[in-house]
Amino acid sequence: MATLTRVSPPGDLVEPMLQSVCDHLRRFADLAASPQIAPPDLAYIRELTRVAVEAVDGPAGKLGRCLLTQTWKLVADEFVDDFRLPVPPVRSITAVRYIDQDGTWQTLAADRYRLFGAGSWSAELAPSEGWPTIGGSRGAVEVTFVAGYGDDIEDVPAPILHGIRLLVAHWYLERQPVTFSTPHEIPMTASALFAGYRIYR
Repeated sequence: MATLTRVSPPGDLVEPMLQSVCDHLRRFADLAASPQIAPPDLAYIRELTRVAVEAVDGPAGKLGRCLLTQTWKLVADEFVDDFRLPVPPVRSITAVRYIDQDGTWQTLAADRYRLFGAGSWSAELAPSEGWPTIGGSRGAVEVTFVAGYGDDIEDVPAPILHGIRLLVAHWYLERQPVTFSTPHEIPMTASALFAGYRIYR
């Protein structure tokens, strides 16, 4: 059994996206101007953007992956040969801790393990010379790692960003869960854009 906890949240993706979201909605805005030029419903657009980002980001998001840099802790009962880190793209390992046979927490030296598949779809933690022997406690292994494409909006793949804008546009125009107009799907919708990045478990 394993549990996953976010240790540090990602940076803000909403504000860097807001101008492009307004442009996509065809709502005139110059958010960099002083004084700022913004549509009267900017707060609503910002909130929709925040919801869309949160619906996509992290292990519970639609993609099952991290967007901007964030830190996670995986707690497991034991070391295993196929020790996969569940939230791509994993960029680095911060620390590996375990409970030894005396019931004391130990930090595994960085040269005792290796990260395979950094930045890929599936990252794996592997021992350099065998895993240490652990005590029999539940949650005896903790792996803290950094995941995400990078620190800035430019690091996030463009299809993901545009998929977020499409989600915002849909919610902005259709403000109820059911529409009585003729239903149809536009080609290359958010689902199509996200498909190439979605993790299936």
